[in-house]
Amino acid sequence: GRFNLQIDGVTAGTGAGVGNLGTTGPVQKPAGPHAIGEAPAQSGTYMSDYISVISGDSGCPTELGQNIILAPGDNKKCTITNTKKPKLNVAKVISPSSNTGRFNLLINGTQFATNIGNGQSTGLQTVNLGNNTFTETGAGTTNLSDYTITRSGATGCAGTGIPGNITLNAGESKTCYI
Repeated sequence: GRFNLQIDGVTAGTGAGVGNLGTTGPVQKPAGPHAIGEAPAQSGTYMSDYISVISGDSGCPTELGQNIILAPGDNKKCTITNTKKPKLNVAKVISPSSNTGRFNLLINGTQFATNIGNGQSTGLQTVNLGNNTFTETGAGTTNLSDYTITRSGATGCAGTGIPGNITLNAGESKTCYI
């Protein structure tokens, strides 16, 4: 991702279109409150794909858009750390593939695919850092007790029955099959 580093809602100093370790450089501001923020600087960079945390000198806010209050003569440095959220895709496999069963697929309790059949999926969905669950329900007249349920796919997906649990790290994208 590329970001525009902002002070008071305006891209500041050398902070336009920066990536990892980018900086505004020193920017003079008058005493008083000043909002710390950032905005996407390129197509395909979305703030919703990141967990953003601010740290640094005493008085730095902890969240984007919050203020730091500068006193006369202050020299403060705040750092924005963006952690890319992981993504998970859950796909349905039916054996035999000609089976007409219909299913709903859920990730962390939210339904992302409704009334789907063999070879269909949730698509990549942004999920939690750490532990996530994935499961299915029968759609329409499909009864899960008529099926043997196994899980496969990326490391951490495999097993029998539902729900499945998978741990995802920052920026990972994985596909699990039910």
